[in-house]
Amino acid sequence: MLSQDFELMKPWCALQPYQDMTRPLTNYFISTSHNTYLFNSQVMGDSNREAYNRVLRAGCRAVELDCYDGENGQPIVKHAYTLIVQKRLGDLFVYLQNVPFREYEYAKANYVCYHSPNVAENHFGRAVRDEPACVVQQTAKTLCRLYPSGIRQDSSNPDPILPWNFGVQMVALNFQKYDKIMALCHGKFSDNGGCGYVLKPNYLIDASRAKFNPFDHQTKPSDFSENVFEQPQTLIITIMSAQFLPRSSSKANDVPDPYVEVSTHGIPCDQQAQRTCVVHNNGLNPIWKETFRFHIDFPQICLVLFTVYDHDVLSKNDRLAYFCLPMKTMQTGFRHMRLRSKDNGLTDSTLFVHVEIEGYEEEDDCATRALSIKKFDPAKYDSIIKSHQCEKNYDKSSGTMESAAILKMFKRSVSKYGVYYTKYVGDGDSKTFPVLSKIVPYPGKVIEKIEDLNHFSKRMKRGLETIKREHGRKKLSDGKTIGGKNRLSGRNIIRLQMTFASTIRKCKHDLNLLFERSWAIFWHKYSTNNDPHHDYCSIDWCGYLKSVRDGTSYDHTSHAMPRPVLDAIKPVFESLCSRESLARVVNASSQNANESFHSLVWLMSPKHKASSGTTFEIACCLTIIIFNEGYFGIGDVFNAMCCYQGHYTDQAMIHFDISRLHTESKENNRQKRKETGHVLLKNNGKEENSGIIDDNDQTNDDDDDGDPTDKATSEDHDETSDSDEQITDNDHRTSSDDESLDDDDYGYYNSKDKRRWVEEE
Repeated sequence: MLSQDFELMKPWCALQPYQDMTRPLTNYFISTSHNTYLFNSQVMGDSNREAYNRVLRAGCRAVELDCYDGENGQPIVKHAYTLIVQKRLGDLFVYLQNVPFREYEYAKANYVCYHSPNVAENHFGRAVRDEPACVVQQTAKTLCRLYPSGIRQDSSNPDPILPWNFGVQMVALNFQKYDKIMALCHGKFSDNGGCGYVLKPNYLIDASRAKFNPFDHQTKPSDFSENVFEQPQTLIITIMSAQFLPRSSSKANDVPDPYVEVSTHGIPCDQQAQRTCVVHNNGLNPIWKETFRFHIDFPQICLVLFTVYDHDVLSKNDRLAYFCLPMKTMQTGFRHMRLRSKDNGLTDSTLFVHVEIEGYEEEDDCATRALSIKKFDPAKYDSIIKSHQCEKNYDKSSGTMESAAILKMFKRSVSKYGVYYTKYVGDGDSKTFPVLSKIVPYPGKVIEKIEDLNHFSKRMKRGLETIKREHGRKKLSDGKTIGGKNRLSGRNIIRLQMTFASTIRKCKHDLNLLFERSWAIFWHKYSTNNDPHHDYCSIDWCGYLKSVRDGTSYDHTSHAMPRPVLDAIKPVFESLCSRESLARVVNASSQNANESFHSLVWLMSPKHKASSGTTFEIACCLTIIIFNEGYFGIGDVFNAMCCYQGHYTDQAMIHFDISRLHTESKENNRQKRKETGHVLLKNNGKEENSGIIDDNDQTNDDDDDGDPTDKATSEDHDETSDSDEQITDNDHRTSSDDESLDDDDYGYYNSKDKRRWVEEE
């Protein structure tokens, strides 16, 4: 649910420009900076080139330079009549493209010229009050720039919503001031791939025909002109919960009391704000489940701002995080949004919401056919065939069902959602991608295959297990079997596979780096005190390289694996860690979220059994509830169906949630102990020198901070790393203790319970 597909903003709006980028500049809103060279206030400080880097990385496409003649005719940049330290132009810009200047007549004849008037904030306010319709028509044909008033010495910003409503293309803002206004700016230009250019709606482009005036819609919309292409919509937002909220900087030791404010920003009648209640002392996972409705008359120019505040009784409420986006880019359904901090930085905080937008209908696709019982009862068959609607939707073999279903999803994506699926994540032996390559769903567009890194990394484990199985009890050159203490044990196989998976995740964007770090796993283990091989290692984790840097000694014996064992497994590395093989996982991804969701669906509607479409739909709906809220969330379904939810129903749902967690924990712990050698390996008797991995072996490996496998196990957070999370847990009492818990421990129904039922009043 945290993948990009489930984010609140439509992926095709956030990832790349999708609007027509060939129109005149007057047809776009442009992200613009005011006094870009300033880093703090407007009157004191320094001119800094890092300020240009900052705004350009933020998507700004129009920057400002105040140039003056300096000493010896050298141009300087300064803020006149202030204490700002001036800088030479060459100190701010190192690389500039030379553009030859030609006479104005030539420019007029061969180029499109834009005369861009600069308008001060206060002058614009008077203009829209006196002649609002003329301002809209002027911005439709002239590139206009608005800049903050001179009295804003603290680098505060004017509200850009008003000039945007009138079609002003460039509203210059002080990017050095992280306030609510900059949150609106970031949300505005997150559309169209964040390229800094957003196409204006038609009624602001052809204003002479549309005759649009924002002031005509102060409290309620007047009659629409036939050329104003807007369909009023009702936005219904349910604030479900938040996760991992930051603390306010001024009270770092205080647990926040969060609440969420949802506000809409557009023409005057669309500007609304509603807020949730306060959840006290919970910044980890506060839950609200509060629903708000917003009637929006002009959704094309409406921004939706989610702001999380920390409630304070004696002082001003602190803004913790926010998320802003255009309403037209919102996806419906259950969605997550990754919040930004108050200084516009990315955070690990998320907000979980449900979104509905009333004003459009979805089409249903259903195939109807009759069930045949003709052979046994023709009369009944005749009756059923006239009334029965079969939910069967596929006639071919089950082996081709997945590829056929995905092909159907690809083909309908444009007509149903307006998107092209250009990337496909799948494992190497998937039968789906060859079908997509053969039957091209989008003529002229190439679909890219992205390897599933988890499936690819598991080949390391399978390859090592195959080598171990083939060698069996055979003696290597050192007179010992391949398995055993500090050799190719089950634990070491898991650790090598996990390290390989971690390496792919960290280096998947650079093939050369991925090649070097993959082979570093092998050569780090191959190294000895007399023959070190650390050319591919990283100083971030390699203890040997750190010792060379610090001029200290280093002992390889704590983590090195015997060379006869490494010589035996080297073909596995040569196969998987070649450039040709690793090229498959460059920019790889994973299917963890999908597989986790599917496992719950199959639990209620097993895929190896036939089930009706209604059963499968119910299973999907319940899965969404359990996936996000646990079994206790099903209580809302009981309330909706029965208008009542009893005490024992509550306790049963709690019991199911706790049982699920305990069961998962027991199975995981049991599997971990089995894979890491804490239980006897049943593999043709005593294959290894010791059936149980010696604690000394484990201690030596874990204590060595120079082993890449140790580094991976402590930093991995993906699904593949879960099996090593408690790899040093030697407590065998967990399983027995869990199994000894009775139902009564959770308050669940007990036949021996003699308490009387008391109806709630």
